[in-house]
Amino acid sequence: MEAQPCRTDGSISPRLFTNPTIDKITAADVILFATPVYWWGMSAQLKLIIDKCYCRGLQLKNKKVGTIVVGGSPVDSIQYELIDKQFDCMAKYLSWDMIFQKSYYATASDELAKNKDSIKELENIGKNL
Repeated sequence: MEAQPCRTDGSISPRLFTNPTIDKITAADVILFATPVYWWGMSAQLKLIIDKCYCRGLQLKNKKVGTIVVGGSPVDSIQYELIDKQFDCMAKYLSWDMIFQKSYYATASDELAKNKDSIKELENIGKNL
């Protein structure tokens, strides 16, 4: 992967694989950021996408945003709070309307999918977007 800083005109290198994803994010009415917890934070992959969004900050203002975080510790663990606070700071800076922040505890790859209450909650969020 090639990592380059933003250009002075607010664009990023056209050769970067993230450009199509960033274009979709800036065009969206609602943005859902979902991540597993890694070392008390979001995944490096999501962080890369968010970093690349920096160049398009003005195009992201006033977006409706939600987060889904899944980790291997109970949801009262500090890791979820840290990620929520990081997104709260980004939301304030970019004037996002943070419409939901959901955290889930799962230790097996299919555990969340088998949790009927959590799936129902996520389905209801989707219906209300």
